[in-house]
Order: sequence, then C-alpha cells, then structure tokens
Amino acid sequence: MQRVKEWHAAKLGANPVEKGVWEGVLTLWMMAWMGWLPATAFEAYWAYPVCILGMFAPEIYVKWRASAHEKRRFRCDWLDLVSRFPSQR
Repeated sequence: MQRVKEWHAAKLGANPVEKGVWEGVLTLWMMAWMGWLPATAFEAYWAYPVCILGMFAPEIYVKWRASAHEKRRFRCDWLDLVSRFPSQR
C-alpha cells in the first residue's frame, strides 16, 4: 500500500480520480478494522459481513484493476508496484 501511495504522490495531480478512489478504498479498509470492535460490543451482527468485506477492500480493488488492465479497459501504471501481483502487467 505504501508503494502505491508513493506512486500517487510522485504523479501529483496527474491522476486525481484514481488517487481519490484509492484513498476511498483505504478509508473503507480503515473503517472496517475500526468498526469491528464496536460491532462486536453492540452485537451488531449485520455489520460483520460489511467489516469483513471492508478488510479485503484493497485486495479486491487491486484484483479488479488487474483484471480491467488485462482486458485493456483501464490502464494501471502502478500495478507492477504491488508485490502480490507483479505478473499482471
């Protein structure tokens, strides 16, 4: 995640929508991790699947972007920076 953040910082302003989407994904990820304890404390069982999905949000997003890049729907210049998916480029 740090490498992708640094890539967005290096491209400063070149991809504002992509940067905003990535920050949104990271916000969902953080909210999921922070929301797990209150969901458990207040017995909000409906929130468990939401928290689990949010915890995997960055991985789901990267896989989706890799798939879209492979199908040539979106260009993803930072995909090779993600260590789990270096062969997707």
